[in-house]
Amino acid sequence: MKESVQDLMRRWVIAAVQGIKTHTDKDQQAKILEMCGYSCAHHDIQRVQSLKSKAKDETELLKLINEHILWCGTWIREKNIIHSRCTKCGCPLVQKYKLEVDPIFCLCSLGWVKAIFSEAFGNVRVELSKSLMRGDEYCEFVVVLDED
Repeated sequence: MKESVQDLMRRWVIAAVQGIKTHTDKDQQAKILEMCGYSCAHHDIQRVQSLKSKAKDETELLKLINEHILWCGTWIREKNIIHSRCTKCGCPLVQKYKLEVDPIFCLCSLGWVKAIFSEAFGNVRVELSKSLMRGDEYCEFVVVLDED
């Protein structure tokens, strides 16, 4: 029986993530998978650029991001912190291909979030405080805006 492209893709991604985990240290894992997230964000970054030109301020920009950029939760701003909680994984690869990968794969989503919010607000720091893949009840991403 011939293997489907979807099955091949699923096996390939799982093996790649396992290889990254096995043959790299935590810093290298973060750099590689965050780079993947930046790549995944390519079209969304273009949307952010368009939304920035339409928004009158940062509050409106965040509202537009919530309305126009697909994500698994709502982004909420509290002073210089923007955060979102997701009860399902926001990664389209996990959703579409039902991937069951190592929790380090969440670093890719961290890269996607960093790409989006760096484009929107400049220098940011992004943290993944909770993760479904690590056994938490939800995923929580925290974006800390540079106050300069």
